[in-house]
Amino acid sequence: MLRVGLLLVLMTASAAAQEIVDKSGSDLPETGEFVARATKGLLDPGSAQIRSIARSAQNPDIICSLMNAKNAMGGYTGFHIAAIDMKTHQRFVYAELVKQYGEQWTDTVIVSKTGCERE
Repeated sequence: MLRVGLLLVLMTASAAAQEIVDKSGSDLPETGEFVARATKGLLDPGSAQIRSIARSAQNPDIICSLMNAKNAMGGYTGFHIAAIDMKTHQRFVYAELVKQYGEQWTDTVIVSKTGCERE
């Protein structure tokens, strides 16, 4: 029983470490699910910093954000567009970031197809 309790505490702590660095996404009911899906498969999910969460102008099923996470060297990669189609669960990042974010992001496609482009 103690092991189960400890496991629950550890799982909660790692999920809480992911940080939304602005107040964006507070109006979206899917924000929690989005953060969980966006950070799944990162090399260091607890290091994730997310900001500018909003729906895509082209497709309301897609939620866009800017995400910063640590790479294999332990350094932050800088904020880059990350998006998820909440209906199909397809993830989108720029192709060159797949290696930085981790092998589990190999199911991604180019962001330019999402309507999430930002200056």
